[in-house]
Amino acid sequence: MYEFLIGTLLSLAVARCAYLLVYRLSRSPLAKFPGPKLCAITRLPFAFYTWNGEIASWTHELHLKYGDVVRVAPDELSYSSADAWRDIYSNKSMVRDPRFYGETDNGVQEILRGDNINHARFRRGFTHAFSERSIKAQEPLVGQHVDHIVKKLAAVDDQSIDLVSLFNLATFDIMSDLTFGESLGLLHNSKYHYWVETTSSVIKALNVTRFTRWYPWASFLAIAFIPRGLLQQMSDNFKQCSERVDKRLAAKTSRPDIWGLIMSQPGERQFSVQEMYANSQTLMLAGGETSATLLSGLFYHLLKNPEKLQKLTEELRNTFSKEEEITLTALPHLKYLQASIEEGMRLFPPVPVGLPRVVPEGGATICGEVVPGKTIVSVSGLAAPLSPRNFKNPESFIPERWMKNSEYDGDIKAASQPFSVGQRNCIGKNLAYHEMRVIAAKMLWNFDFELSKQSQDWDSNLKVWGVWEKPPLNVKVNQRR
Repeated sequence: MYEFLIGTLLSLAVARCAYLLVYRLSRSPLAKFPGPKLCAITRLPFAFYTWNGEIASWTHELHLKYGDVVRVAPDELSYSSADAWRDIYSNKSMVRDPRFYGETDNGVQEILRGDNINHARFRRGFTHAFSERSIKAQEPLVGQHVDHIVKKLAAVDDQSIDLVSLFNLATFDIMSDLTFGESLGLLHNSKYHYWVETTSSVIKALNVTRFTRWYPWASFLAIAFIPRGLLQQMSDNFKQCSERVDKRLAAKTSRPDIWGLIMSQPGERQFSVQEMYANSQTLMLAGGETSATLLSGLFYHLLKNPEKLQKLTEELRNTFSKEEEITLTALPHLKYLQASIEEGMRLFPPVPVGLPRVVPEGGATICGEVVPGKTIVSVSGLAAPLSPRNFKNPESFIPERWMKNSEYDGDIKAASQPFSVGQRNCIGKNLAYHEMRVIAAKMLWNFDFELSKQSQDWDSNLKVWGVWEKPPLNVKVNQRR
C-alpha cells in the first residue's frame, strides 16, 4: 500500500516536472524570446550569478549573444535598448518586484521600497530638499568637505593614495551632514566609521537574502550560509541611522539639511519618525555609495586615457584663474567636464543591475512586443550602455561622444540612464551631478594624478552586489606647480 502511494506521488512529481519543462520551453508566452534554454526552465542560473556577484557581467554577455531582449528566467526578461527604459520605467502601471527589493528593517515603507502611493508621497516631501535652489543653498556645506579633500591630497604630495577610500570618506561625510545635520568626521580622522564599514555589508546582505524570496522553501539553507555577523551589521547600521535621526530631530537648528527642509514642509509632506528612520538609511546607502562609485569610475577612466585627462585639466585650469571661482553655478557650463562625467557613468554605472518591474494584468507592450502580465522585466544597467547596438566603440572612454558634431552623433545616448527614468528615477540626481562636478574640478585644478601600477586593471573581474564592490584605486598625487 505504502509502496503504491509513494510510487504514485513520484509519478505525479515526474509528470509535473515534465509538463513544466515542455510548457516553459515551448508553450509559455515567453518562449518566443531568446535566451539560454536552462534559463527558460529554471531561475537557478540567475540566482547563482546573483549570489556569486557576477549577475551584471553575466547579463551583459547574454545580451551580446542574444540581442536587446533576453529571457533570463522562466518569468523574467532583461532588456538593453533605449526604448525599454521608457516602456518599462515610465509606465505607471508597472510595479516594483517585491522579491528584489525586500523590506526595511522596521517594516515601514520608504522612497525606494514604497508602493506607488507612498512613493509619490515621499517624493513630494523630498522634492524641495533636492531642488536646484536647495542644493545651491547647501553649497557652503558641501564646499567645506570638498576643501577638506584638497587638504588631504596636499598632505600626500608626491605620494600614493587610494581614491576609492577618499571618495567614500568624502561622500559619506557629505551625506551625513546633509541628512543628519552633522558630519561623520571621516575625512578628519582618515578612517572609516563603523557605520560606513557596515554599509557594504548591508548592501551585500540585501543582495544575498534575495535568494530567500525567490525560493522561500530553501530559506533555511540561504540563511545558514549568511554569516551571523553580516546580519548583525545590518541591524547595527539601521540602529545608528535611527539614533542620528533622533539626534537631528532634537536639535533646534535652521541648517538647510534634508530633514530640516522636510520638517519645514506642510503637514501632509512631513514623515513619521519611523518613516524617517527607514528613509535615512536609504539616503545614506544611495547617496554615499553611488556618488563614490561614480567618482571612482570617472577618475579611473580619465587616468587610463591621459589625453582625455589632459584635455579636461586644461579646460578647468584655463577657465578658472583661482580656486574660489569654481562654484556650483559655474561648473555646468564646462562642456568637456560634463561630457567626461556622462562617459564615466556610461562605462561604470553606479547600479549595473536591472531594477525589476512586474507587468500588470492584461500585459504591456515593450519595444513593440506584447509581454504577458506578471512577467518580471528590467533594463540591464550595464548591458544597455555597453551595447554595440547603442554605442560606437562601446568599451572605449570617449567623452567627445556626448558633444555635438562628432563621429559619435549616431550613438543612442538615451540607452545610458545611470539615474533611471520615470516617476521612480533617482531623486538625488541633481545633487550627484553637482557633487561630482565640484569634487572632480577642484581635484584636477589643484593636482596632477598618475595611475599606480597595481591599479592598471582596476575594473577587471569586479563583483556586483546590487552595486560594485570596488578594490583600492591607488594613484600618485602631485600638487600643481
